[in-house]
Amino acid sequence: MNKLFILIITLAMVFSIAACGKSDTTGSSLQSGEKTGQEEIAQAEQQNQQKQTEQSKDSAEVGGGQKMVNQSFGAFKEVRTKFNDYVVDQEHEIVGPGLPTVSVFDANIFDYVLPLDFIGLSVDTTGKFDIATENQMLKQGWANDAQLTYDEATGYLLTGTNSQGNKLELKIKYDEKTDSLRLEVYKDGVFDLLFEYVAIDGGYAAQYHLESIIGHENFTPITALCNYKMIYKGTDGSMARYDKVSSEPVSIFGSPPDPKSFIDGATHWFTVSNGQFTGSIDGKEF
Repeated sequence: MNKLFILIITLAMVFSIAACGKSDTTGSSLQSGEKTGQEEIAQAEQQNQQKQTEQSKDSAEVGGGQKMVNQSFGAFKEVRTKFNDYVVDQEHEIVGPGLPTVSVFDANIFDYVLPLDFIGLSVDTTGKFDIATENQMLKQGWANDAQLTYDEATGYLLTGTNSQGNKLELKIKYDEKTDSLRLEVYKDGVFDLLFEYVAIDGGYAAQYHLESIIGHENFTPITALCNYKMIYKGTDGSMARYDKVSSEPVSIFGSPPDPKSFIDGATHWFTVSNGQFTGSIDGKEF
């Protein structure tokens, strides 16, 4: 407001000088110089206002009372934790030690999923979504050079450098209507992770596409592209891994899958229904 007030006073002075100085050649030259200076100030102020308008637009396009990314991801994690804790507590002789085979742990993709806990926090602190506040929090909690932008058509784009010096690019889309999220991660320009989840009746379906360790040869890890699929419905659900895949799975973003057929054809899998375990992990059927 102070800059705008100064700009108005400055422009008024320019017009006043122009009205009084037409008969004086020297005055006209001086006026011309001053006008040029004021035009530069006005142009700079216009650019600043345009930048603020764009930031306000980013802020206005999301928020407005709807569920935010951090809230949705928090709800998903709560449902996932309830299922995983139940499975661990059952101490199944095959599923217990085999659980890591069909799991993708957040600790292994920490830099990729951490921002999902941040995006939307400005609503909690300011009462509305504010892109500047979002960036400030991401710089403090994720990457010093974090830069988040939002586009209504393509969703969020987040860039930053991790502690190892890798350049990360995260593309995040969230659909409140279906409570579904899609995360694509690129490290140093190369695709590294796909993660999706969508709400289903009583819980969530989720899937990952990434390179994983599928075995060892002479203590050397063997890696391959894998798809992981999960169904979480209270203490019922399924977890599965598909080894050596050639492409990412069919997207579930905005489209809940059929829980009964979602994990068909998996290399490793298990299902819990009413406390009963069935499946096949590492060649052991049960």
